[in-house]
Amino acid sequence: MPAASILKVLEQKEIKDIEDQTIIMADIARKAISEVLPSLASHPERYGGGKGGKIAQELAMSKYTHDYPLTVE
Repeated sequence: MPAASILKVLEQKEIKDIEDQTIIMADIARKAISEVLPSLASHPERYGGGKGGKIAQELAMSKYTHDYPLTVE
């Protein structure tokens, strides 16, 4: 499951209405995103004008599904 989608549950439900397993998965999802963002944004030479952080945010926060084609364009 996409990390950002798991985290959405925390935004949409009260904590008392969320299963323990989902809370644990949300904790892992938050950690995964915080680990992935810096590595995606760490190549400024590839992305001019400071776009690395913006691109990393889009990729890590599930703007796209896993089957969305990423092309050179």
